[in-house]
Order: sequence, then C-alpha cells, then structure tokens
Amino acid sequence: TALAAISWTDTSITVELTQLSPVSVGPHQLLVTNADGQTSPSGITFHVLGAGYNPPLVHVDINGNPGGNGTPNNPYSTIQKALDNAEDGGLILVHPGVYYENIIIDENLKLQGYGPGVSEVDGRFFALGGIGPIAFDAKVAGLAYDGPPAVPNGETVTVLAEQNEFGETYPTQIDGLAIRGANRFIGEGAGIHAHAYARYLQISNSLIQSNGGQHGGGIRLGLPYTTNPDVTLPNYPSGALDAENDFVRIHHNRILNNGGILLAGGVALFNGAEGYEIDHNVICGNYSAEYGGGISNFGYTSGSIHDNEILFNNAFDEGGGIMIAGELSPTPGEVSIGTGNIDILRNRIQGNVSNDDGGGVRLLQPVAGKVRIVNNMIVDNLATDTGGGIALDDALEVEIINNTVARNVSTATAEDADRTTCAALFGGTIPPNATCPHGAGLVSEPHSAALRAARSLPANSFSNPVLFNNIFWQNEAFYLNGTTGLYGGGFPSGGYLDLEVLSLPGHFSATYSDCTAFTAHCPDNGNNLATNPQFVEPVNLTFEALAFAGDPAFITVLIKSKPDDPQGDYHLPGGSPAVNTGAASVGGVNAPCDDFDGDVRPNGAAHDIGADEQLGGTGTCTPPPPPPPPPALLYFSTAGDFGVPGVAGPYDDADIYAWNGT
Repeated sequence: TALAAISWTDTSITVELTQLSPVSVGPHQLLVTNADGQTSPSGITFHVLGAGYNPPLVHVDINGNPGGNGTPNNPYSTIQKALDNAEDGGLILVHPGVYYENIIIDENLKLQGYGPGVSEVDGRFFALGGIGPIAFDAKVAGLAYDGPPAVPNGETVTVLAEQNEFGETYPTQIDGLAIRGANRFIGEGAGIHAHAYARYLQISNSLIQSNGGQHGGGIRLGLPYTTNPDVTLPNYPSGALDAENDFVRIHHNRILNNGGILLAGGVALFNGAEGYEIDHNVICGNYSAEYGGGISNFGYTSGSIHDNEILFNNAFDEGGGIMIAGELSPTPGEVSIGTGNIDILRNRIQGNVSNDDGGGVRLLQPVAGKVRIVNNMIVDNLATDTGGGIALDDALEVEIINNTVARNVSTATAEDADRTTCAALFGGTIPPNATCPHGAGLVSEPHSAALRAARSLPANSFSNPVLFNNIFWQNEAFYLNGTTGLYGGGFPSGGYLDLEVLSLPGHFSATYSDCTAFTAHCPDNGNNLATNPQFVEPVNLTFEALAFAGDPAFITVLIKSKPDDPQGDYHLPGGSPAVNTGAASVGGVNAPCDDFDGDVRPNGAAHDIGADEQLGGTGTCTPPPPPPPPPALLYFSTAGDFGVPGVAGPYDDADIYAWNGT
C-alpha cells in the first residue's frame, strides 16, 4: 500500500496515518521511495494493531526509572530487564538511546527499535565494566533452552530457544536497531548469535556494524563442528551437526564493517540453518581472516541469497563476496557431507577480494547440494589466485544462468599461486618469484580424490556447471614476472581469461553466451557471441600490490576506491548484441522468467544474454514448480516363491523386490 507524503524534507517525511485504514493488521515492511523511483535499502517494521494482532506492548527507555514496569509512563531502563520480564508473544519497544548491554532473547517476541539511527545496542563493554563471562554463564544456566549446552559469550545479542518455541505464526524479530560493539576480547563475539532452534527468526531493518567475532562478526547462525544433543540419528547417537536454526530470514539490513577470525566475516551460516532467506541487504566492507568475507555458508544448510548488494568485502583466504562450502571432514581423505540446495539470485556482487580463489563467489565442496547462480551482476571482483568472478571445487550440481561476469581480475599473487606451468611465457625458464596467469571469470578445480572415490568419478572430472545465457567479458589475468616493482606498482597482464578448467585438459560448455573471445570453453558454435556487450558504464578495477614486510614472495593486493568513484552500470542498452540472443532453456533447464531488476523476461523475440533484460516484458513472472520428487520405492519379499506381477520369473522368496507405485 502506497502512503502519499504530506511533506518531505531532508530530515523528516510526514504521512497521514488514516491512509492505513485499508491495511490489514499485523507487521508490515515500511520503505521509502523518492520521486526518481529509488527505494531505500532498509526501512522499519510498522505494526498495525487491531483485532487479531494486538501483542502486549513493553516500553524501554534509557532515561527510565530503574524500577520501571514497562508501561508507557514507567518504562524499563534496560532492554535486558524488559526481556527478563517478557513472555512469548510480546512486542518490546526500544525508545531512542544508546543501550550499552549484551542482551539475551529467550522468548518468542519482537524487539522493535525506532530505527537504527536512534535506537542502538552496543556490546563493547562485555567484561569491561558490563556483564562478564561468569555472570553471563550464570544467567544462561538459569534459562530454559535447547541445543548445544555450551552457549558462547561476548555477543551483543544472543538468541536462545526451546524446541518448538519459535514459530511461523508470530515470528521472533529483531528490527529497527543499530547493533554494534561485539568483540572477542573475551569470548566468541558477534553482533547477533542465534544459538539453536531459532526457527523463523527475522533480523530486519537494522544496522549491524563494527562487530567482531571468532566465527563471523556480524550475524551468526549456530557454530561450526558443533553437535546438537537434542537431534539424534542412528549414525549420530550423541547428537547431529544440526542447530535447527531453520527458516531464518535476514532482510533489509545494512551489514557493514564486521570482522571474523575463522570461516566467516559479515554473515555466518553454519550447520542446520535450512530454508534461510537473505535478501535486500547491503553487505559491505566486512572482513574474514579465512572464508567468506561477506556471506559464508559453511556446513549443511539450504536457502536463498537474493537481491542483495554485496560490496567491498574481503576474505584473507577464499570467497571474498559469497562462500558456499560443505563443512570439511575431520577425517583425511573423506569427502565433505556438502551443503543443501542454495540459490544465489539477483545480487550485485562487486569490489570483493579473496586472497586465494573466488573473489565474487566461491563454491568449495557443496558436493551434491544444488547451487543455482542466476541473474547476478558479478563484476569488478579480485582473487589473488584464480576465479576473480566465480571459483568452483567439488560442486556436482551447479547452474550458472543469465549472469553478467565482467571486469573481474585474478593476480596470481597468492602464496599458493602456480609457479610451474608457464615456462613458455618466460621463454623456457620461470624466474624466481614469478607466477603464472590463470582464469579470472569462472574457473573450476579438478575433483578431489575423496570425491572421485566416493562417487566413482573419472580421473579428469571437474565441476562442470550448466552454463548458458551469460556474459563473460574482459575478465583479466595478471601475474608476477619476477622483476615487477611491488610497492605501489602494477604487474603484467596475461590477457583476458574468462573461463578455465585448472590442471586438466577439459573445458566448460558455455552456450548462448557472450565472451571476450571464442575458446574451447565458449566456442564459435552459432549461438555464442564474442562481441562487446556495450555496457552502459563499465569501470576499471583499480588495485595495488605490496610486498608484505618487504618479502617479494608474500604479496598483499588491495582494491583502491573512493566514495566519489563511479560505481559502474552493467545494464545493457537497447542496441546491445546480447539483446534477444539468449535461450529460453537448454538441456531441460529453464532460463529465469525475470532479470536482475525483477523485470519480466523475455521482452522481444528471445531472452537477453546476461543479468539484464530490456524493459517492456509483459505478463508476470511465475517460476515453474519444482519437479516432483522421485517416487518412493517399496521394498518387499514374497512367500513361497509367489509370482510378482510385471516381473519375469523365476521367482524366489529369497529375493528382494522394489515397487515404485506404478
């Protein structure tokens, strides 16, 4: 429902609330759209009260009486006091102020701020004048919750739940707050930690900024390598790796400048976060000292990452923007259990850095988890080894369709960069400290020995995705020549290497795609192009290489960017050769019915290649239903060598038969 503004200034917008009369009771997402059609990346949840939605209201005010009771005229003075006295189904209103607290939510309720510009929870004083680990652990010991018994501390917000306490009818929500200050000075740290059974939790319209943590700094669902004793399976009698943090939605937040030491930076998704939805967030400037600077999915989870701005995040190891990884097996030579099915849709993934593989997107051992990468702008990212855009490893089920993968860079400066396979580039002998250029757009590693053994795959197998309707344009591979000045200087280019299968003679099979040049990966087959797509405003990625501590064998690469630099625009003009030259489906896999902006496809004779479709498509975008599950098999034996209909004899009561329902 559109609410017309009565007045609009730089500091306030006034609307007439009688316009809400046709709006149903309940919580609603409020966003602001200006006269140019630009919509705010975040807003606030607006609660329309009435019959059917009238939760008890509890007020918190930083200036309240310490003995307050939560009423409008006598509010609580701390958020934790309100939480301690709240019951399931409540709505806690956090009035403007900075609350220096480390809070625990252990009831099914909504924590509602007045907006992150005025309502702030700051956890910087954990063990430094605020609550410390002994008092925190004592408080946790007095609460009823399920999941792993050990609860980490040091977070600004901790969410605990019992089985079946949180639900879809009245989802627990954290909204309209700034959450800052968590650190791992003592404890695990993180802005928000959902421990276990936080089903249907919503984190929305908040600013998650400047938090630090051991395993992810901004938002964390569960912990890695942690069993849940409340989930037992035949093979896991003492507990499965499943935190049961299912159906969590993280939306319309700004997740900025958070840092993690291990496995994740901005958003961390660990085992048992199934059915998650991460959408319409700005995830920018986060850092991980290992995997997944922006978003890290590490473990068996499933969900959707869509319509986000994932910008200028950095991973010291792999996956600068997005990391999708199965939890690595602790047993050498054993394949990872992988991930569930994950969709990566309609995101702008730009300016991210990986100090190894996968500057934009990295898939590491999702194994049989189906990963769909569709309608994304994956541009101007950098990997210091391979795959500035996308890097794949032990990924059996991948679809890469209608993406724009352009102007990404690989620098071959990582500690494990290839230093052996490019003697011809140097006339026969590779100089000391020189490296070999490798693929900068999309690369794939050979399958690991563990995966080949587990799945009986051939020696030369690799992650070979369904690949059509993509633009791979001017992804550039650099390298070290052994003489390059490394103190602010550049280094030589190996040219544009859009696609590469590493260490193997195999190649990708791109169709209906526009590549910088025809190659075995993107052949001149009658439906591929090698023509400038004519982006509206492509930009050059500016970066700088420095020798760490003066050691030319250890190179640090940084992207250089200023606030007034052009952000680029990788949409297509109407005259682009990529317009109307794509396919509606390939090999039984359908192209999307929308584009990066949510516009309907196709507009014209055919789908456009890349993430952008020309405006003007008609109809609605209703994705086709998923294919039906395979029929369940009924296994049975017979008595007395009884004949089985439809099965040729001879019949034997020692045989086991299978029936699929038909």
